[in-house]
Amino acid sequence: MLSMQRKISYFILLTSYFVLSSCSVQQQIYKSAKADILDNAALQTAHVGISIYDPAADKYLYNYQGDKYFVPASNTKIPTCYAAMKYLGDSLVGARALEYL
Repeated sequence: MLSMQRKISYFILLTSYFVLSSCSVQQQIYKSAKADILDNAALQTAHVGISIYDPAADKYLYNYQGDKYFVPASNTKIPTCYAAMKYLGDSLVGARALEYL
């Protein structure tokens, strides 16, 4: 059997390994997000939010402006479809050309 002091040493060693390894994942995400997205000159005026959640650990691995509301790009398709249906009518010239083929 292992002595109590050796068990405590193994426990501390394993605990510190898991703590340091979990921090390194968060640091890697932070560095990658900062280099690829947040420091990108083309995105300086854009509304950017990054939220990475680990449901197994029940915690956020990375959260940058995750509490802000953003309009998804798919929502812009609804007014575009409405405008197209309103102004283009129920038939298109391209659709008639296919009838002759």
